[in-house]
Amino acid sequence: MAKCSPGCTCGRHKGKPGYRFSDKSKEKLRKAARRQWSDPESRQKLVDAAKARSNSDEMARRANMGWNNPEVRAKYIESAKARSDSETMREKGAKAKRSQFSYPEQLIAEALTKLGYLYNRQVRIHRYFADFVIPGMNIVIEVNGDYWHNLPGAAEYDMKKDEIMASKGFDVIRIWESDIKQDPILALQNGLVRVNKL
Repeated sequence: MAKCSPGCTCGRHKGKPGYRFSDKSKEKLRKAARRQWSDPESRQKLVDAAKARSNSDEMARRANMGWNNPEVRAKYIESAKARSDSETMREKGAKAKRSQFSYPEQLIAEALTKLGYLYNRQVRIHRYFADFVIPGMNIVIEVNGDYWHNLPGAAEYDMKKDEIMASKGFDVIRIWESDIKQDPILALQNGLVRVNKL
């Protein structure tokens, strides 16, 4: 038997995977479905069949195999927590975030370059990452986003981070996003003056 072309509508391929119904066949199916649904008796038969399937023992057994079974649900939740708590998941998310400059960080990077400072970006200090480090001067520059660093608990986190970095011998400068957007060079110079490094 000869093989048909991809757009063939000869009818030998109807319903087989990999072949599409012709527009004519689709229209016939639509009409048949509308006819069946518009007849009250046929509609009731369809509804009853669906209810019977949903109330069947097989459906109940399948449901108990899945999410409705407390043991299965507990195992699923436990494995999901383990995945989200894993160091690798946290590291992957943090690494992806660190690889991109935010707009305020971009402005600070340009300001550092214009002022002639060499810097390293996203340097790990203890268990934290510093936005910028000026290595010869042991200065950490942290860019505080106006939204994120005003959330509850953010100030405590930032203070803890600053304490750890200070204990490692770094002077920490925190520059707010709003100041950076007004004048990044002035904001950077004011921060350097605060730690007496300008």
